[in-house]
Amino acid sequence: MALHATDSDVPLLQDALRDETVKWVRTALTRAIERASTFGPSIPRLSGSDPEPSSAVLRDLKAEALEEVAGTIVHEFAPLVGLLRVQARAEIADYEASETRKLLDMLSAVMRGVRELKAAAAVPTYEDLDLAQLVAEALGSLPPAQQGLVALAGPRPFLAVADRTRLLLALGNGLRNAVEAAEENANAQPPSVIVNWGNAGEETWFAIIDSGRGFSGNPSSALKMGATTKAGHIGFGLATAQQSLRSMEGDIYLSNGTDGGARFEARWFRNDANPIR
Repeated sequence: MALHATDSDVPLLQDALRDETVKWVRTALTRAIERASTFGPSIPRLSGSDPEPSSAVLRDLKAEALEEVAGTIVHEFAPLVGLLRVQARAEIADYEASETRKLLDMLSAVMRGVRELKAAAAVPTYEDLDLAQLVAEALGSLPPAQQGLVALAGPRPFLAVADRTRLLLALGNGLRNAVEAAEENANAQPPSVIVNWGNAGEETWFAIIDSGRGFSGNPSSALKMGATTKAGHIGFGLATAQQSLRSMEGDIYLSNGTDGGARFEARWFRNDANPIR
């Protein structure tokens, strides 16, 4: 139902969701309702005899459209940003201390965010991988001083089925966000980040817990594109992580800890949810 629900299934799915208590089943029901509501009545048929496209096909079309738009932006703007940086260095005497350099750095960050979003939106390719090794790879992308703040608590090795690129994007963005939050709250408590992973029901998950101040307001609002409370950030990281997981029939869940800090949790179906791929 999470993959193939239609608009006519929504009332039954909503009734089931009201009574369901198992978290991963509630997630699948919610996903089914969202997909049916998005892809059902809003997609016109070309003619009365044409079959209605499946939700899996429509999901892939949406991903391909997002990937193409993001790719076009990167292709057209990245060379211009590079040329502008070269020209600015030649024309501005103290370029490194200038506001122009700061603005160009911010523009470059936007381009990196769009490039990551393009990768997150592509149709996923599933493979068997060691999730523990992938976590270690994402951790290795952090500066050495930040790596020392992170403790790994999950079993090693740990076999998972996922798209490697998307999972690495989600892990990297989640880790960077957690480490920065922990460092910003260092005056209140020593900065620390814990990463754990495992299986639950029909899903595989990983969670990143930090010692920061936690999310202000509704944590889920931080998943919106451009949402950020940090100076110099473009607010693409968590939104890109969510796009990465949703393309794999998963999702990102944000929450605040009872004793402070924040929890970043990713869940996706343990087996490849779309055998047609």
